[in-house]
Amino acid sequence: LTQLELSRNNDNNEESHVVPTTRTTSTADSRRVFFRDTCASLIGGAFAITLLPDEAAAIPGVTVAEFEILVRDSAKSIKSVVFTGPKGEEATVTLADDTQFSITDLIESSFDPRSPLKLVATCRLNNVPTQFSALQDAVRSANPESKKTKVYMNKRIQRAEELNKEKRIRMAEDEVERLAEMESIRQTAAR
Repeated sequence: LTQLELSRNNDNNEESHVVPTTRTTSTADSRRVFFRDTCASLIGGAFAITLLPDEAAAIPGVTVAEFEILVRDSAKSIKSVVFTGPKGEEATVTLADDTQFSITDLIESSFDPRSPLKLVATCRLNNVPTQFSALQDAVRSANPESKKTKVYMNKRIQRAEELNKEKRIRMAEDEVERLAEMESIRQTAAR
């Protein structure tokens, strides 16, 4: 039995006073309460998982000074240093045994010794390979198709360009066929 509400009792013009009343909760009410609490906890847990970082999956970090000592003492044990972020301000170091750690206090500055470019210079002096992932992604995405395309205002020039393009494709296919025939002739002559 649970105390759910308080009711006022006015009998025979007596002074009103508060009398607690109790009632038993039905199974339907308890199911609703259980369902509401469960949904609230699941939704709260989902937000907590997405908003809070997973510290168990986080990689360990070292400062720039500690990394410079590591590079100076054992540069051959470092496989690579990968800089990420728009300015290269995040660095992940991979050791020879494929363990990884990050460099925590990089600051993009032209005069600070914790600058990514000064760290690259230190790595270069000790023959440690470095990579800038943002720069590599930009170079990878700059392919010949991404260049500006020609815009032809005249219909005859557009048609002539289409015909020339088809002609170049046919010529490339003919060259492949010619090379295949030459190879077959060489193989029959070698026998």
